[in-house]
Amino acid sequence: MSDHVRLLCLRHAESENVIAGAAGALPLASLTAKGRLQAGEAAARLMKEGISRIYTSTAVRARQTAEIMTRTLKADVVPLPDLVEVGVGRSPLVDRGRKP
Repeated sequence: MSDHVRLLCLRHAESENVIAGAAGALPLASLTAKGRLQAGEAAARLMKEGISRIYTSTAVRARQTAEIMTRTLKADVVPLPDLVEVGVGRSPLVDRGRKP
């Protein structure tokens, strides 16, 4: 056993909100067909990394990505309710007094 932990960060695969051009906290957006393929491909590339646990937000697209990946990686999936999207910065539209 190793006395250290490696942390790999991976964003969820392509989701419906991306192809719709929507942004922000959209927790119910699902993966697209392309996104499901991306998740499987990511898992295949990471097979030799010895991943034992996948931490995910509770957003549908993140959980779907983790569930697809765990089929290949045989890792435990741990949803973390506190792992959520946050707003960063200001929208240029809001700065100009317009609604996004």
